[in-house]
Amino acid sequence: MSSEYDLPDYALLHTRDFKVYAEAIGKHWRPHQGTRDLKLGEFEASIYMATLSQLALARIDIRGGVVVNGGPLESLYTIAVPLKGSLVFQLEDEKIEVSGNTGSVYSAGLEHEIHMSSHVKLINARIQRKSLEKELEILLGRKMSAPILFDLELDLSGDFGQQVLSLLRYLVAEVNTLYPKPLVDSLTLRHAERTLLILLLEHQPHNYSREMRIKETDSVDWQVLRAEEFVRANLNHNISVGDMARGAGITERTLSSVFKKSKGCTPVQFIRQSKLEAVRQKLLSGKKGDSVTDIANRWGFVHSGHFSKNYFNLFGETPSQTLKRSVEI
Repeated sequence: MSSEYDLPDYALLHTRDFKVYAEAIGKHWRPHQGTRDLKLGEFEASIYMATLSQLALARIDIRGGVVVNGGPLESLYTIAVPLKGSLVFQLEDEKIEVSGNTGSVYSAGLEHEIHMSSHVKLINARIQRKSLEKELEILLGRKMSAPILFDLELDLSGDFGQQVLSLLRYLVAEVNTLYPKPLVDSLTLRHAERTLLILLLEHQPHNYSREMRIKETDSVDWQVLRAEEFVRANLNHNISVGDMARGAGITERTLSSVFKKSKGCTPVQFIRQSKLEAVRQKLLSGKKGDSVTDIANRWGFVHSGHFSKNYFNLFGETPSQTLKRSVEI
């Protein structure tokens, strides 16, 4: 349903003036070298835009037909997902129709044109080039030698396409929930943004895909890595399995499945173990006057009996013994 992608509190413009639309798009959403009104009916445009830390979302509704001469966007990548109608995305030697189960992924630096039909509704994601390249270099383990060039066509009908749609819906729902709080301050959003970037790099074909496949191992699934990172970044909060799944951009059922397969434990067990390890690190660097109870409480352990038992089972000594040994050193 297209309503799942609505951003009602983030209105950028609503206008029937084509010149106002063209100016606003160039200033607030994406630079362009020119626009043209196809006059396929009365022109009308509504745009809603939310800016996050690594990407921005735009819900676009346009009537009347438009051609955008995009030029080369040197600092931006974009994902376009059709909600109604169609558009034609054209590079120098490639052209696709974005409609139904076909979206598009635009790569920075390529000259392009976009032809929109008489009535188009889209959800777009605008990705900062530096953020995407940073994630790729982490995955490669080296500096890039050339810009990332994705295949233009995005298949929305398969598992990968459905994951993209699911993440976009989650991002939209989260920014709507957070309004009017600053979106760049949300750790949950940051992790969801990173998940989308990594998902794109791992599954949308591009000029580094072959190298990434060679470097892949079966030891840890990317979904587990994202979930682990979310937990470690939020250890001082009361993290639920639902929070963990949302941070990784997957369902709770999928989270449980990949953790059992990759780590041999449940998400709850991983959260508890991570918090216990954080407590242990603090105890190991403890000083005279520190309290085991105070330190444990920082990571949400309020039941001393259960905490001490779990700590002993994991580390083979009591929390007091760990702290005592640290203070005596």
